[in-house]
Formats: sequence, C-alpha cells, structure tokens
Amino acid sequence: MTDLDLLGRFAVALGVGLLIGLQRQFALARPRRELALGVRTFALCAVSGFASALLSDAEGSPAVFAAVTAILGLMIAIGYFRETSSGRPGLTTRVAAVITLLLGALAAHGSLTLVSAIGVSATALLSFKGEMHRFARLLTREDLFAALKFALVSVVVLPVLPDRPVGAYPFDALNPYRIWLFVVLVSAIGFVGYALVKWKRADRGIALTGLVGGLASSTAVTFSFSGRSRTSPALSRLYASGVLLAWAVMFVRIGAVLAVVNPGLLEQCWPFLAVSSAAGLLVSGLLWRQPRKKASGRGVAFHNPFELGLSLKFGAVYAAVLLVMRVAQSRFGNSGLYATSVLSGLLDVDAIVLSTARIQQTAAGLTAASAAAAVALAALANTLFKMGVCWFSGSPEFRRAMFPGFLLIAAACIGQVFLLL
Repeated sequence: MTDLDLLGRFAVALGVGLLIGLQRQFALARPRRELALGVRTFALCAVSGFASALLSDAEGSPAVFAAVTAILGLMIAIGYFRETSSGRPGLTTRVAAVITLLLGALAAHGSLTLVSAIGVSATALLSFKGEMHRFARLLTREDLFAALKFALVSVVVLPVLPDRPVGAYPFDALNPYRIWLFVVLVSAIGFVGYALVKWKRADRGIALTGLVGGLASSTAVTFSFSGRSRTSPALSRLYASGVLLAWAVMFVRIGAVLAVVNPGLLEQCWPFLAVSSAAGLLVSGLLWRQPRKKASGRGVAFHNPFELGLSLKFGAVYAAVLLVMRVAQSRFGNSGLYATSVLSGLLDVDAIVLSTARIQQTAAGLTAASAAAAVALAALANTLFKMGVCWFSGSPEFRRAMFPGFLLIAAACIGQVFLLL
C-alpha cells in the first residue's frame, strides 16, 4: 500500500470521526458547558483506531490495537460511572465513540465504502433521536407483530422456497421462490408507505398524504378523498391535487418495481410512465396553487399493509394471473395477454405488472414491446377504475378538477399502446 493510499484512508477515517463528533457536539452542546466527548475527541478516536491498526499490522500482532481499545474503553467506563453517580447516565455518546474507534481501524485496511456507509448511518441514527422515539410511541402491538411476520416470511420463509418451475406447461410459469419474492417486494413497498404515514400521522397536509399514500395504496387515497370532497366541497381542488399526486407516485412505483424485476422491460415502459407521472404532478401542482384553507389530511383509512392472510391472497392472485397469462399468451397470442391485462388491472395493477415482467423473461414469444403494451393497458384500466370512483363518489368540483389530469394520464397510456402495437 502506497503512502498516497494511506493518506486517502486516513482522510476517510478522520472525516468519519469529525462527522460523528460534529453531530454529538451539536446535539449535546449547551452554553458554557465543556463536553467530555466532543468533536475533537471523536476525531482523535478515529485517528487512534487508524494508527493502532497500522501499528498492529506492522508488528504482526493485535496487541497494540487491543491495548488502545482497552484504554479507551476504561476511560469511557470511568466517565459513564461518574455521570451515573451524578444522575446523568447515558450510553449513546460512549457507544458512538467506540464505533468511531472501530471505523478508524477499519479504514486502515477495510472497504472505504463500508466505512463511509457505517459512519453516515451512525450519524443519521444519532440525529433522528426525536423522530425515532416519536415513531416508536406511535407503534401498536399489532404493528410490531406485523413487522415480525413480515421479517419471518422475507428472511426465514423466502430462502427455503425452491427456485425452479413446479411442473410442465402451463405450470412452468410458476416459480415458488420468485412468486414469494414478488409478494415480499410489494409488501415492502406498502410497508414503507405505512411507516411514513405512522411517522408523520399525515398531519403535514393533503399533499403528504397523497405522496406517501401513493406508495401504500393510491386506490385508498382515491376512495377517501373522493368521499371527503362531498363533505368539504370547499377543499375539492385540494383533494383532487392529493389524488393526482398519489396517482403520479403509483407510476413511479411501477417503474421502481420493473427496475428491480425486469430492467429490460422498463426501457420500453419508461416513456409512458414518465409522461403519466409528470402529468399527474403538473395538474396536482396547478390545483395546489389555488388559495387554500388549512387541511390536515387526517382520516384516510390506512391500515398496516402486511397481514399474512392478505399476503397469501396476493400470492395466490399473482400465481393465478401467471397461469392465465401463460395459457392466454400460448393459445391466443398477444391478444389474450392484453385482455388479461385489462381485467387484472381494474383491481390491482401490481399483480399484472409483476406477472407480465416475469412472463416476458420466460416466454419466448412475448416481446418486450408487447409486454410494455400490456403494462400500459393495465395502468390505463386501473386509472379508469379510479376515475370511476372519483366520478361517482366525489363532488362536482372534485370531478371537474380531476378530469384534466385523468385525460393526460389516459392519453399517455393509450399513446404508449398505439406506439407499441
């Protein structure tokens, strides 16, 4: 390792120590109060870890690093017990100091990317103390059990499922591992949206509700805001803005799913996904610029998106869609696939998007262009269904505000179909 390489690694170690130290200094500093562990101390911890790791490597023995770690640990322990006796106990800053020492040592020989990632993550955890405590207070017992069940099916069940087709045609379209992986993927997306709603309680307004609601369920946002536009007609344009924002996020979500599942199909789909999302954002922004009254966005019926029964139903629906699409595409060609896309998209766009992405990877007769047309048809059908909800459930002003955005999104989907067919 050259001197230049060592200097680069030393700079990373020092930078991580300064970053964590600055956060602790900012979080704990009070007027005229001298901190036992401030920004300089954290920087020196990182430098000590770096230097002791190099010395241990030069000596061919971990004794130097072990001695430095023991001395620092003893000093931290003495300081902790002194603060405990004065009624001001706290381990967070001291644990951060130990992590900083270890990161300095890791920077000497390990991956600098990993060192930077751990350092930034540790700083973020230290900075979000209030937000994390508030989020923990918002959690219910049911939320905790739902999170544990999600971890169970994603970490324990998923790895043991066979990653191969279950049989001959048409069951060669069914791969247990991939089916459950898609279930986990969709559940994870909904889980993130639900966590954001719980964290912020949707108190930041209709826009935030529409934004995070598009991750959890754009249909739930559509149903809720449509009904509320009748009870609060003066806010109809704001509710329409929130719905269109949720729709825009839905198209971004489809793109994210395709990027993970079938990047080649995303290359065909991104034009209409981008145009549809941009149209929703544009009209939503125009509606939001009207004079508006204070609105909280409370009352949207968001429930924890991970329930084992619902996940099993989604897996069953997804597998059934795979079978139907396999048979339809085999016997009737692309016309059968398109009919299935429209019917499935009316209820749930995720299952048909995932199914199409999977079939396109395994079926020799299905081109990326035809699969992209099927995705566009599913998105169009889903948008038509939600617009029907808006038309029958919303106030007249709400319907008028929704219509331009709906037309632009529908035109983008239809244009994609005509370009590909």
